[in-house]
Amino acid sequence: ETLYNTIKYMPEKIKINVHYIGDHAEFVKRVGRLDNAVYTGYLNKEELNDYLTHNIDALYLSLNSEYLGYCLPSKLFAYIGYSLPIIGYLPKGDASDIILNNKFGVVARLGEISQLKNQIVKMLNPKFYNYCIKNLKQKREKFEQSNTLNDLIVLLNERSN
Repeated sequence: ETLYNTIKYMPEKIKINVHYIGDHAEFVKRVGRLDNAVYTGYLNKEELNDYLTHNIDALYLSLNSEYLGYCLPSKLFAYIGYSLPIIGYLPKGDASDIILNNKFGVVARLGEISQLKNQIVKMLNPKFYNYCIKNLKQKREKFEQSNTLNDLIVLLNERSN
């Protein structure tokens, strides 16, 4: 809903299309449809990969509680794998640190709607946008789940000895 409300009140000169992937019936019933939104419904993994590759410029990631600040949603790692810049609406913590420290996109702090609007506008700058893509392509292998799982196994083995 935060993204919906942010996009809904963007200045008219800024044209942004939002793609809602998945079941959106309850959401639309609650808040209505955006004129500049596409509602895809559910997509299987193959359809999702194809859809993101051909239709999406950036991905939105949010966690709705300060309590979740130090959670790392698996979606973050999937987003990095797509090499599409990330627009985060997140509490202070590990997910926002990964995005900001690696320059994978932008982050607005949870509760800061005007900051989210500004960060979306920042992502519209072609130079910044391409810089994020370059960083994602250079570093994405480091964040593949198989690599992070191997790092965890090594760490657990070290601690158990």
